[in-house]
Amino acid sequence: MGGMPCRDEYLKTSPGPRSYPGLLRWASLAATLLIGGCALLLPQPYGEAVPDADSVRPDGGPNRIPPNAPSIMNGHWADYDGHEGIDVIGDVGLPVLAPADGVVTRSFFEPMYGHAVFIEHGKRPDGTALRTRFVHLDERLVDVGNRVARGEQIGALGRTGLLAGGIPHLHYEVQTLATGRWEIFQVTNPHLYWVNGPGDVTCFDRRKIYPSEPFRTTYPVPCRGIPWRQPLAFNGYRKCIAKPKFLPQFCHSANEIRGDPV
Repeated sequence: MGGMPCRDEYLKTSPGPRSYPGLLRWASLAATLLIGGCALLLPQPYGEAVPDADSVRPDGGPNRIPPNAPSIMNGHWADYDGHEGIDVIGDVGLPVLAPADGVVTRSFFEPMYGHAVFIEHGKRPDGTALRTRFVHLDERLVDVGNRVARGEQIGALGRTGLLAGGIPHLHYEVQTLATGRWEIFQVTNPHLYWVNGPGDVTCFDRRKIYPSEPFRTTYPVPCRGIPWRQPLAFNGYRKCIAKPKFLPQFCHSANEIRGDPV
């Protein structure tokens, strides 16, 4: 994306969920895109993060994102009936990565959110269950029951589903379920869980070793210039490329799907 005359105005107004209900904000954004010709109000491709409604950093400052990380065009402001995750922009087909080890519990297509994947990551010491959600995918590379490792490709960024608004992006959420409650997961701010600390986006790097506890996440898409593909022998079991039910499923080895070198 080149010069973006509308971008600064978007960044300025984006943290105002207290004033606008979620539906109105999305309608306003869509109108600007369609009427003003302003796909220009998207952030630069890398290194920018639209602020959340409330800061999660210990010092109260804005979230930090590495300059080589795909930008976040929409922050988290679920407390204000707004946006229950973060939206990461990128080209269609950009790999989507598991942010932590886990098990795929849902993998499906539906009209509003398109291709979607849910991964459960076990429980915290207090018994709270954790899971992550990924929607608007161009395709899914995992099926229910697959175990995935941090940094493993689970799908590709896309714009499927009516709520994608035609803009290629990944909508990413972290959800929790408290012990003893109904099976309803509650959305929490993804910025709370980065390996480097709250509000400090952490790129996945396959050369690093990450602690398995407590639950901490790495960015769900690759950062430019940092190796993320796993070695050939890492995960050779077979998976199915999940398509809508009316289409056939095609099974390949995990390495064939990711395009890892032979």
